[in-house]
Amino acid sequence: MPTSNVFSAPFGHGTAGEVTVQVKGLKEMDAALAELAMNIQKRYMAIANREGAMVIMQYAKSLVPIRNLGHTGSVFRELVRVGKKSTKYRAPGFLKASVRVWRARKVVNYKSTIAYHVGAYGDAFYGKFVEFGTSKMGAQPWLRPALDNMWQVAVEETAWKLRDQIRKNWNKAHMAGMTYKG
Repeated sequence: MPTSNVFSAPFGHGTAGEVTVQVKGLKEMDAALAELAMNIQKRYMAIANREGAMVIMQYAKSLVPIRNLGHTGSVFRELVRVGKKSTKYRAPGFLKASVRVWRARKVVNYKSTIAYHVGAYGDAFYGKFVEFGTSKMGAQPWLRPALDNMWQVAVEETAWKLRDQIRKNWNKAHMAGMTYKG
Protein backbone atom coordinates (compact mmCIF):
# COMPACT_ATOMS: atom_id res chain seq x y z
CA MET A 1 0.00 0.00 0.00
CA PRO A 2 1.43 3.46 -0.87
CA THR A 3 2.23 4.98 2.53
CA SER A 4 5.09 7.38 1.99
CA ASN A 5 5.79 10.54 0.07
CA VAL A 6 9.11 10.90 -1.69
CA PHE A 7 10.24 14.14 -3.24
CA SER A 8 13.66 13.95 -4.80
CA ALA A 9 15.58 16.60 -6.58
CA PRO A 10 18.06 15.27 -9.13
CA PHE A 11 20.11 17.74 -11.10
CA GLY A 12 19.41 16.97 -14.72
CA HIS A 13 17.73 13.87 -16.06
CA GLY A 14 19.26 10.75 -14.53
CA THR A 15 22.40 12.36 -13.13
CA ALA A 16 24.06 11.97 -9.75
CA GLY A 17 23.64 14.50 -6.95
CA GLU A 18 20.18 13.40 -5.87
CA VAL A 19 18.63 14.68 -2.64
CA THR A 20 15.67 12.77 -1.24
CA VAL A 21 13.26 13.78 1.52
CA GLN A 22 11.03 10.97 2.71
CA VAL A 23 8.05 11.60 4.96
CA LYS A 24 6.13 8.70 6.44
CA GLY A 25 2.86 8.87 8.30
CA LEU A 26 -0.51 10.35 7.49
CA LYS A 27 -2.14 7.58 9.54
CA GLU A 28 -5.76 8.64 9.07
CA MET A 29 -5.46 8.62 5.30
CA ASP A 30 -3.56 5.35 5.40
CA ALA A 31 -6.56 3.78 7.11
CA ALA A 32 -8.92 5.16 4.47
CA LEU A 33 -6.62 4.07 1.66
CA ALA A 34 -6.40 0.57 3.14
CA GLU A 35 -10.04 0.08 2.27
CA LEU A 36 -9.60 1.05 -1.37
CA ALA A 37 -8.40 -1.20 -4.17
CA MET A 38 -4.64 -1.15 -4.84
CA ASN A 39 -4.92 0.45 -8.30
CA ILE A 40 -7.08 3.24 -6.86
CA GLN A 41 -4.57 3.76 -4.04
CA LYS A 42 -1.72 4.13 -6.51
CA ARG A 43 -3.67 6.56 -8.66
CA TYR A 44 -4.62 8.72 -5.66
CA MET A 45 -1.06 8.72 -4.31
CA ALA A 46 0.37 9.57 -7.73
CA ILE A 47 -1.97 12.56 -8.08
CA ALA A 48 -1.33 13.72 -4.51
CA ASN A 49 2.46 13.35 -4.68
CA ARG A 50 2.59 15.21 -7.98
CA GLU A 51 0.75 18.13 -6.37
CA GLY A 52 3.32 18.20 -3.56
CA ALA A 53 6.18 18.09 -6.03
CA MET A 54 4.59 20.95 -7.99
CA VAL A 55 4.80 23.15 -4.87
CA ILE A 56 8.55 22.57 -4.68
CA MET A 57 8.94 23.07 -8.44
CA GLN A 58 7.14 26.42 -8.43
CA TYR A 59 9.29 27.73 -5.60
CA ALA A 60 12.47 26.40 -7.23
CA LYS A 61 11.57 28.22 -10.45
CA SER A 62 11.30 31.47 -8.51
CA LEU A 63 14.84 30.97 -7.14
CA VAL A 64 16.60 30.04 -10.40
CA PRO A 65 19.12 32.74 -11.32
CA ILE A 66 18.76 34.14 -14.83
CA ARG A 67 21.82 35.18 -16.79
CA ASN A 68 21.89 38.94 -17.27
CA LEU A 69 21.91 40.35 -20.75
CA GLY A 70 25.19 41.95 -21.73
CA HIS A 71 25.67 45.59 -22.58
CA THR A 72 23.74 45.18 -25.84
CA GLY A 73 20.45 44.32 -24.15
CA SER A 74 19.59 42.06 -27.07
CA VAL A 75 18.45 38.49 -26.42
CA PHE A 76 19.65 37.44 -29.87
CA ARG A 77 23.24 38.47 -29.08
CA GLU A 78 23.07 36.55 -25.79
CA LEU A 79 22.14 33.18 -27.30
CA VAL A 80 24.48 30.32 -26.38
CA ARG A 81 24.91 27.21 -28.54
CA VAL A 82 23.85 24.01 -26.69
CA GLY A 83 26.71 21.91 -28.15
CA LYS A 84 29.66 22.44 -30.46
CA LYS A 85 27.86 21.03 -33.52
CA SER A 86 24.31 21.68 -32.34
CA THR A 87 21.81 23.89 -34.09
CA LYS A 88 20.00 24.55 -30.77
CA TYR A 89 20.58 27.70 -28.75
CA ARG A 90 19.79 28.71 -25.16
CA ALA A 91 18.59 32.15 -24.23
CA PRO A 92 18.67 33.73 -20.76
CA GLY A 93 15.99 32.01 -18.67
CA PHE A 94 16.41 28.60 -20.31
CA LEU A 95 17.26 26.90 -17.01
CA LYS A 96 14.20 28.39 -15.35
CA ALA A 97 12.00 27.17 -18.20
CA SER A 98 13.54 23.68 -17.92
CA VAL A 99 12.63 23.10 -14.26
CA ARG A 100 10.07 20.27 -14.29
CA VAL A 101 8.36 17.55 -12.27
CA TRP A 102 8.48 14.00 -13.59
CA ARG A 103 7.58 10.62 -12.19
CA ALA A 104 10.50 8.51 -10.98
CA ARG A 105 11.21 5.43 -13.07
CA LYS A 106 13.36 3.59 -10.56
CA VAL A 107 11.82 3.40 -7.12
CA VAL A 108 13.26 1.41 -4.24
CA ASN A 109 10.02 -0.34 -3.37
CA TYR A 110 7.61 -0.14 -6.32
CA LYS A 111 4.62 -1.47 -4.38
CA SER A 112 4.80 1.07 -1.57
CA THR A 113 6.20 4.29 -3.03
CA ILE A 114 5.22 6.67 -5.78
CA ALA A 115 7.96 9.24 -6.24
CA TYR A 116 8.39 12.36 -8.34
CA HIS A 117 11.57 14.19 -9.26
CA VAL A 118 11.92 17.96 -9.32
CA GLY A 119 14.82 19.47 -11.21
CA ALA A 120 16.31 20.72 -14.44
CA TYR A 121 15.24 18.51 -17.34
CA GLY A 122 16.67 17.90 -20.79
CA ASP A 123 19.32 20.24 -22.18
CA ALA A 124 19.53 22.17 -18.90
CA PHE A 125 22.07 19.69 -17.50
CA TYR A 126 24.13 22.64 -16.29
CA GLY A 127 21.62 23.29 -13.49
CA LYS A 128 23.87 21.26 -11.20
CA PHE A 129 26.80 23.57 -12.01
CA VAL A 130 24.71 26.60 -11.08
CA GLU A 131 23.51 24.87 -7.89
CA PHE A 132 26.89 23.67 -6.61
CA GLY A 133 29.28 25.96 -8.46
CA THR A 134 32.45 25.01 -10.34
CA SER A 135 36.12 25.90 -10.08
CA LYS A 136 35.39 28.95 -12.23
CA MET A 137 32.09 30.15 -10.75
CA GLY A 138 30.52 30.31 -7.34
CA ALA A 139 27.44 28.36 -6.30
CA GLN A 140 24.02 29.93 -6.71
CA PRO A 141 21.77 27.38 -4.96
CA TRP A 142 18.17 27.30 -6.14
CA LEU A 143 16.91 23.71 -5.77
CA ARG A 144 18.14 22.82 -2.30
CA PRO A 145 16.71 26.02 -0.72
CA ALA A 146 13.39 25.29 -2.43
CA LEU A 147 13.37 21.79 -0.99
CA ASP A 148 14.42 22.99 2.47
CA ASN A 149 11.85 25.78 2.61
CA MET A 150 8.88 24.08 0.98
CA TRP A 151 8.96 20.39 1.95
CA GLN A 152 6.47 20.86 4.79
CA VAL A 153 4.11 22.82 2.55
CA ALA A 154 4.51 20.11 -0.09
CA VAL A 155 3.61 17.38 2.41
CA GLU A 156 0.56 19.37 3.55
CA GLU A 157 -0.49 19.88 -0.08
CA THR A 158 -0.03 16.16 -0.71
CA ALA A 159 -2.16 15.30 2.32
CA TRP A 160 -4.85 17.79 1.31
CA LYS A 161 -4.95 16.50 -2.28
CA LEU A 162 -5.10 12.89 -1.10
CA ARG A 163 -7.94 13.71 1.29
CA ASP A 164 -9.70 15.56 -1.52
CA GLN A 165 -9.28 12.61 -3.91
CA ILE A 166 -10.71 10.21 -1.35
CA ARG A 167 -13.68 12.49 -0.63
CA LYS A 168 -14.46 13.19 -4.30
CA ASN A 169 -14.30 9.58 -5.35
CA TRP A 170 -15.67 7.94 -2.24
CA ASN A 171 -19.15 7.55 -3.74
CA LYS A 172 -17.73 5.37 -6.50
CA ALA A 173 -15.93 3.18 -3.98
CA HIS A 174 -18.96 3.14 -1.68
CA MET A 175 -21.10 1.86 -4.52
CA ALA A 176 -18.74 -1.11 -4.67
CA GLY A 177 -19.61 -1.96 -1.05
CA MET A 178 -16.76 -0.26 0.83
CA THR A 179 -17.20 1.82 3.98
CA TYR A 180 -15.38 4.92 5.14
CA LYS A 181 -15.08 5.97 8.77
CA GLY A 182 -12.97 9.11 8.31
